[in-house]
Amino acid sequence: MRFIQNFTPAFFFLPGTFLHELLHLLAALISIAIGLVFNLVSKPFHIGAISTLRITSFNILPNFKTGVYGSVAYEGGGSFTHIFVSSAPKLAWIFLYLFLQSYGFLHIANESVVGEQTLTFQWGHLGTAQLLIGIYASLQLLWAGTLSRQDWHNIFSAFGNIFAIALMIAVIVYMAMSISGTPLN
Repeated sequence: MRFIQNFTPAFFFLPGTFLHELLHLLAALISIAIGLVFNLVSKPFHIGAISTLRITSFNILPNFKTGVYGSVAYEGGGSFTHIFVSSAPKLAWIFLYLFLQSYGFLHIANESVVGEQTLTFQWGHLGTAQLLIGIYASLQLLWAGTLSRQDWHNIFSAFGNIFAIALMIAVIVYMAMSISGTPLN
């Protein structure tokens, strides 16, 4: 019974999980390409190399013991790279919006001279099969754009690093200005 309880949502959300992990993978590949180009261009100018990302695994098979439906593991890169790769699945919600508009679920109308818009959902023009397929595809895109606990951890850890550096710079500038007698306002 426990296997069925774990298997059912994993099987139901398999397309969304695949898209979620694929978006992580594409963001990681973009980060790798940017790092390689930067390192290639910076070498003649002796600017210094940046830490490039390295993808270590791509998995869409669910692990029922940990409750993880899929994963993309990577090493290296900086804080901005970690934010970019970890938040990449949010693009699925843009795809969801475009899908809802093109499928005819979502209708946006300009109603007034000042540009106010109304947003309405319509499904009366769809047959039952089309409606069920549209709802299933929408749920998959919604699921794909949802960030996992590990994604949020990576994002906030990277923001913590960036915030710590910004705080140190602000404290150093504040101390330098106060020691030199420069007005702080």
